[in-house]
Amino acid sequence: MVDILLTNDDGVYSLGFLALKNELKALGSLLLVGPREEKSWISKAISRFDPIRLQKIKLEDGTNAYSVDGTPVDATILGLFTIAKQLPKLVVSGINTGANAGNAFIFSSGTVGAALEAAMIGIPSMAVSVVPPHSDYRFEIDDFRYPAYIAKLLAQRILKYGLPANINLINLNIPLNATPETEIVVTNVAKLHYGCIFEPSERGDEFNFTRKMESTKGAQYDLQPGTDAHTVFVENKISITPINIDITGDLKQFKKWLKLKI
Repeated sequence: MVDILLTNDDGVYSLGFLALKNELKALGSLLLVGPREEKSWISKAISRFDPIRLQKIKLEDGTNAYSVDGTPVDATILGLFTIAKQLPKLVVSGINTGANAGNAFIFSSGTVGAALEAAMIGIPSMAVSVVPPHSDYRFEIDDFRYPAYIAKLLAQRILKYGLPANINLINLNIPLNATPETEIVVTNVAKLHYGCIFEPSERGDEFNFTRKMESTKGAQYDLQPGTDAHTVFVENKISITPINIDITGDLKQFKKWLKLKI
């Protein structure tokens, strides 16, 4: 019986994945399965036209794991239904090297996408991300130790109590310099957009993903207090956001709208 399935979008060999494994192993049996290579910004994509290769591998410390030549959601699905004999009690995705705060980033994130897939199946899940000081920051394993510890505490609570009604997953964003004294804040999801994230190359018909996210054309970063993005970027605090996957809008207001005369 698997207690926790651990996956991510930075690749099964990433430092954040290893650090989180080291903490979660104290809570029960683990199944480790992730993309063979980094698959960031891929949301909840599923491989449709190409075959997916599933391989048993060993991590840097000799731990058994599985790599999937596909997306984070591919890895999650294969882990849940092909490798595991029964559905686990919890799915944890991370640790991601970069924030997943604000609706635009959450909907784009492969880390959150894997957690969403598990939540849609009915398994409590959690996405974990570390917020570096700048986009070119070079991570080391020690950077993930405290974030992994915080994730373990939350995972322990979920395993014991489950998640509250109408909450399907937790999105956790932790500043890189967080310490035991750093405040943990329960937050709303910020409404923002990253604008045009493509920059033209020397060729007029080619564009590359930007390395200057903060200055993209059309970006909307009006960070409101109480939101995940404001908490981690402005207040430098730890953000925990409960998420409900019921995306249905307000039916009563919509029915009134339908009755309006054109």
